[in-house]
Amino acid sequence: MSNNDFVLFFLQLALMVAAALAAGAVMRRIRQPAILGEILAGIFIGPTIFGAVFPETQLLLFPKSGDPAVAREAVVKLGLLFFLFAAGMEINLTAISRHRKAISLASMLGMLVPFLAGVLMVVCLPELWKGQAGGHSFIFALFMGTALCITALPVIVRILLDYGLLKSELGMTIVAAATINDIVGWGLF
Repeated sequence: MSNNDFVLFFLQLALMVAAALAAGAVMRRIRQPAILGEILAGIFIGPTIFGAVFPETQLLLFPKSGDPAVAREAVVKLGLLFFLFAAGMEINLTAISRHRKAISLASMLGMLVPFLAGVLMVVCLPELWKGQAGGHSFIFALFMGTALCITALPVIVRILLDYGLLKSELGMTIVAAATINDIVGWGLF
């Protein structure tokens, strides 16, 4: 990595952290999860808003290829890995085993309802999906159902952490059910 690439990489990190912290603080002030602001900050400084208004500047600050992009992607993945690992360390399996019925019910309903909604959405509204199914409407319907079953587990864990609910029985039930959903959903995917 050249000196310029190194500087750009740290500029990217500084912009991402500053935007996420600022937007997270705004969300906390209006009693919303900080992660909502952090996601919105990413949308704002990414190609969706900043990139649409200032495409050259956005690509200059956040190039899609090259050493700074590779380093940024590695840091993002590493951060997510550490976050999920730390969240996993908070899980109490003894507490989870006491609530097997609630976890099983939440997991089954949390998969069945979105799965059926995804399948029915494709079957009942085929005109919305013209060309998307590529002549495989049944497979596409299963794909949509499966995609809707998969949770945003890192987001769920972060919200529960922010509100101090991760170690509660409710938090454990939610995380356990979401984990089961993700294991099954990603396996089907």
